Amino acid sequence: MVSRSGPVSVPFVEGEERPVKGGGGLGGGVSGVQGEGPQPGVKRADIQWLRALAVTLVVLYHAAPGVVPGGYVGVDIFFVISGFLITSGLIKRPPLGWRGLGDFWARRIRRLLPAAFLVIVVTSVAAYWFGPSTQWLATLRS
Repeated sequence: MVSRSGPVSVPFVEGEERPVKGGGGLGGGVSGVQGEGPQPGVKRADIQWLRALAVTLVVLYHAAPGVVPGGYVGVDIFFVISGFLITSGLIKRPPLGWRGLGDFWARRIRRLLPAAFLVIVVTSVAAYWFGPSTQWLATLRS
């Protein structure tokens, strides 16, 4: 329901509604179409905060392993965030048939593989330039 004079209610969970501040669907990441939810590209502050926490835990663990025992918690947080975002995307746009499922995985691949290849190339070049040649030979043999 869109109203320029008062709060707007947007479906939250099936059958429930929550009020949205700002009214009229003109702000807060909510469009004027009921049930459309946050617009694509809008970053959620709560998820950004969790990402910052996860990065901090991982960096602290690698910088000083004794200071943050169990530093894998940061990695676990990343997995939880990823699972949440992927599940949210599947609920928002469920794949219809095999083609829809293929499109879903194609989007994941287009998003993740370029970064993965970049990490592999940069790591390989850094290992070649900064690592001892004896280590390279042992790695190639295994």
